[in-house]
This record gives sequence, structure tokens and C-alpha cells, in this order.
Amino acid sequence: MSVKENIQDKVESFELALNSQDFWLKDAFGILQSAYQQNKFPHGLLINASKGFGQLKLAKAVGASLLCMENQEKYLTLNQLSLNTACGHCKSCLLLKANTHPDFNLVERLVEKGKLKQNISIDQIRNLSQKLVKTSQLQGWRITIINSVEDMNISSFNAILKTLEEPGQNTLVVLLSHGMGKVPATIKSRCQVLNLNADKNKTLDWLIDQGIDQSLRDIATNAVEICYGAPYASLEFIIEGYQTEYNQLFNDLDAILANQISANELITQHKEHIASLIMWLANYFHHVSKLLITNNEQRYINVPQKTVSNLYDQLINLNRAQSSGSNLQLSLQLEAILIHWFELGRKIVHYSKR
Repeated sequence: MSVKENIQDKVESFELALNSQDFWLKDAFGILQSAYQQNKFPHGLLINASKGFGQLKLAKAVGASLLCMENQEKYLTLNQLSLNTACGHCKSCLLLKANTHPDFNLVERLVEKGKLKQNISIDQIRNLSQKLVKTSQLQGWRITIINSVEDMNISSFNAILKTLEEPGQNTLVVLLSHGMGKVPATIKSRCQVLNLNADKNKTLDWLIDQGIDQSLRDIATNAVEICYGAPYASLEFIIEGYQTEYNQLFNDLDAILANQISANELITQHKEHIASLIMWLANYFHHVSKLLITNNEQRYINVPQKTVSNLYDQLINLNRAQSSGSNLQLSLQLEAILIHWFELGRKIVHYSKR
């Protein structure tokens, strides 16, 4: 199977064990193993990282390990706490593979009439809470994964609080997050926070191991920076050829400043990558800001640093709003921001001709 064909499988499939090559997930699993062995394992776990780190994959591996009957038998026999990899062949593991385990719950946005609902509803959380007060059907752990915090609203947050406060014995609630800004303090205080990180040099080696040619190492380095160090996102960025699109976006943003194209034309030209556009645009303004500090680029010589910082902040705030599930018309919001860049360019062009 090709690298491209493996991407979605790596991110979405229910694998009971982590791939030994996924070093950042193995490191995170090791932290949880240590907590488990010291009898400090949490009942509420908040796994935080940008998209493309594989939070769901880690959460499922942890849940599978706790539910595995062979692991439970080892504990009863040896009387020693240990968070081992799931065996893959006991009744519990087979039920997980079939997505029919009675003590495992994955809470996500529902599909209604062919459309994905905007939020994880309060009714979903209430139904979950009712399940978690009942006895485990297989006499072991009860595992819940909420994917993700960004899809919850105030009502669903409030509904999960009591479960986090009084989880019951052998109950684990895992919340996945792509940014701590959306997580209420009341949730943070009731969970152990696990931030996923990956060493950039190790990530570059990992990308090569996934089939990325050594000659593309410079592109891989850039992909890791653009994708905020997320290995899976970096892999997708490379093999989907997003580097060409990314470079063209920067050229088009320079063209807006030069009043050669409009904000609307840019949005139209890059509409296929609208989901990535917020942070790509933010990266551009961050790049311009650094060039202004070093004063190395003549084309930005008349651009105010304050304006660039303001546009960057607007994009970051827009990204937060999108992540929180706000019903915004993204194209119009981005166009409104870029019109400011166009108008700034018009002023610069006007005064340079005087």
C-alpha cells in the first residue's frame, strides 16, 4: 500500500496498539504507563495537540489496554499495576475491533439527514452519563472518548462536569483537544492534561521512514514548520503536493499588496484549500512580520508592523472561532481581512507615485 493510501488509515483506524515508529505517541503512552504504575492514573484525561498528531489513535490505544482481559488477568495474577499493550485476541479486544464493546463509548458529532451536526449535543452527554453510572458489563473498565472539545458547547460542557467530578471506579473519560483556548477552566481543573509534542529532527526521520524520499528533506522541513510539528499533517502536506499551493498563496498575497489581484480573486483561486487557509494566511503575516524586523525585504519597506500584527491577530481569532464551532461564513471573513491588506497596498502604491 502506498504512503498516500495509508494516511487516513493511520489517523482514523481503530488500532489496538500503537505503531512502534510513531515515537511521539509511544512517548505519551509511556507517561501514562508511569502514572498507572504509580497508582496516579486519572479518571479525566485531556489530550491536547494541533490537528495531525493522532490524539484519537493514542486515546483508543490507552482504552484498549485498560479493557484488555489478558491485561486484567495479569494484574489479578501478579497483583502489579501495569498498562500493557492490548493483546488483540481476547473477547474485549475482538469486541473493540468490531466496534461493539459495551463498555467503550466514542462520542462525536452525529450525522442527521446526511449532514454533520454543528455540536456534540447535551443529550449525547446526558446519555453518556447515564451509561457511566451503571456497572461495567464485562466487569472491567469503562472508557469514553470525546472527540473533540471543539465540538462541544457550554451546555455539553456543563453536562460532563458531574461525571468528571464523580467518575466512579475504573472509569476513564478522555477529551481530545486541538487547542486549550476552547477548554473551560472547570474542565481543565478536573482532568490531567497531556500535551503531545514531537521533536522536529525525529519527525523528519519519521517522514523519511514513511516513504518520503531523502531528496525531499528540505520540503519535509518546511512542512513540519507549516503544520506546527504534527507528523501526520506534515506527511499529508508533502504527498498531497500542498507545498506548491502554499508557495502560490504567498505570491498571491504579495500580489494583493501590489494591487495586482483582489482579495476575492485570491479566495476564489484557493477555495479548494479553504480549511487550511486561515493558518496558511497567518503564517504569511508572521513571515512578513519577521522580515519587517530584519528589514531584509524592500517590497515590505512601507508596511507598518502594527498593521501586520493586527491582521495576524484577526486570523488567529478567526481560527479560534472556527474551532469553537461558530457558524461563520469563512470565505467572507477571510476576504474581509484581506481587503485591509489590499487597501494598505493601495495607499503604498498611491504615495510611492507622488
